Amino acid sequence: MKNYYYFSIAALVLAGCANDEIVDNGGKDNREVAMSFSVSQKNMTKAGLEETGHYNFGVWAYKNTDVNNAVMSNYLVGYMDSTNKKGYKLDLTNQSTLSNSQWAYEKLGTQQYTLSTNDSGESYYTASDVKYMSNKENQWLKYWDYSSANTEFFAYAPYVKSATAPVEFNNSTKVMTFPDNTIIAGCDNLSLYEYMYASTTVSKA
Repeated sequence: MKNYYYFSIAALVLAGCANDEIVDNGGKDNREVAMSFSVSQKNMTKAGLEETGHYNFGVWAYKNTDVNNAVMSNYLVGYMDSTNKKGYKLDLTNQSTLSNSQWAYEKLGTQQYTLSTNDSGESYYTASDVKYMSNKENQWLKYWDYSSANTEFFAYAPYVKSATAPVEFNNSTKVMTFPDNTIIAGCDNLSLYEYMYASTTVSKA
């Protein structure tokens, strides 16, 4: 019997700088608060997403004031298992201690994640592990826009890497489309794991 794993994404806070800021501080003490993620496990199983061997998921994010242009468009969010030296070797310098999360998307674009070799005892993905890389060239740190009442997130796992037929999401119909035979790109064992989907809305309040 196949085990079905469900996950939910929780938007957390971290501080830092980005190349393309989307935030409108609107007098919010002149602070910029960046978007970050963690994965929480539902009651279906005690295993977390990373514990099942899925070290990534894809995400779209939309401000309620603009349903057509995504803040994030099929961003790869990766996990670093620093204990077992697996997943992605991430630079967590900008991660807030409040988030307590080893999930990150900044610098995981194909032009940014350039790890070519592993040190002794490490099994992190390298840039040559193409199927675990992002479809995006750059993934900048994204900030909350305080002028927007809500931000909607739509995520799937495992991430699908395909230069010719990437996963598509229609924010008007809320339909996510997967090309044939692409979901195997991130699965470790198809007999154990199924495709996962989650969505959440984070309000300004």
